[in-house]
Amino acid sequence: MERSALGRVFDSWGIPTVVSLIEVARLGGPVIATGGIRSGLDIAKAIALGAGVCGAARPLVQPALEGEEEVCRTMNGYLRQLRVAMFLTGAQNISDLRSVPATITGKTGDMVGRFAEVDNGY
Repeated sequence: MERSALGRVFDSWGIPTVVSLIEVARLGGPVIATGGIRSGLDIAKAIALGAGVCGAARPLVQPALEGEEEVCRTMNGYLRQLRVAMFLTGAQNISDLRSVPATITGKTGDMVGRFAEVDNGY
């Protein structure tokens, strides 16, 4: 079996990060969002969905190999993106961002709805 065919077999494997984040946030404890954080917009989305902290490793590996300045440049880009997302949602601070209404559509929205139905005993 060629790699692309093998990849298609496992395309729907696991629970998407967004769905996992929402489910864990519903439990009420501290939430750390990692895996799939690739931008300041991803950080904003994770916070709006309930994360208290976000971590990103993979996007920083290459900049780290190039040096401290490149890591700082990348992180400053994330910060700029986060600030723009906050401006666009009307959030003046991180606490405000946590209360921004979020709309989840498509397959992810369907999954969140299915899990909510299971959680509510429907």
